[in-house]
Amino acid sequence: MKNILYTLCLSFLILVAANHTAKAQLLIRSGVKGGFNASGMVLTQKIDQAINPGFHFGLFVWMPLSKKLGVKSEVLYTQKGYMEQQITISGQANLFFNSNYLEVPILLQTNLGGDGLQAFFNVGPSIGYWLSGKTITRFPSTNESPIKTDIVFDTHEYNRIELSLNAGIGVLLPLQKMDAFLEVRYGQGLSNMQANLPANFVARNQVISATVGLMFGRGDD
Repeated sequence: MKNILYTLCLSFLILVAANHTAKAQLLIRSGVKGGFNASGMVLTQKIDQAINPGFHFGLFVWMPLSKKLGVKSEVLYTQKGYMEQQITISGQANLFFNSNYLEVPILLQTNLGGDGLQAFFNVGPSIGYWLSGKTITRFPSTNESPIKTDIVFDTHEYNRIELSLNAGIGVLLPLQKMDAFLEVRYGQGLSNMQANLPANFVARNQVISATVGLMFGRGDD
């Protein structure tokens, strides 16, 4: 509950700051982004876990508060999950737990540098909705077909709403009519994926993402 309150308070403060954008009379810009996810889980129960690859893509709006500071609001489709290595009667098995989310990060971002290549840092919360999921068990040492099972949501078993905290670093390159950027971001879930867990039990997503994107419109055009 404390994590949820902290996240909501941080979101509120960022949105209040963004409300001063109109006074600053700076250009609100939009863009597209997409890239690769390397995800895993923070679990109380230790397992033989490996990175589960995925992807993300979406749209964003950049609301400047000054020439170097602004708020980036995004709407993303993003894949999360983990891969667990198991030993079965058929030999080694790799269990992929795949989750698909609609996620809305709200990030406070600062840009460093002049008119050319710039570095940037961002931090802020996000709220996500668990759209769908699937488990896939593969047997790399045999010719057995993978076993695929859709996740059936039960409000008594899963939390479909996820709160997360994100921090990223990247570089931005101004072009003639737009800006291109590269970013690496870490996202840590603050809420458990499963409901009704004991107080000391944790099951939370964590994701490292690598992103390329374009931001359209230049105030100096």
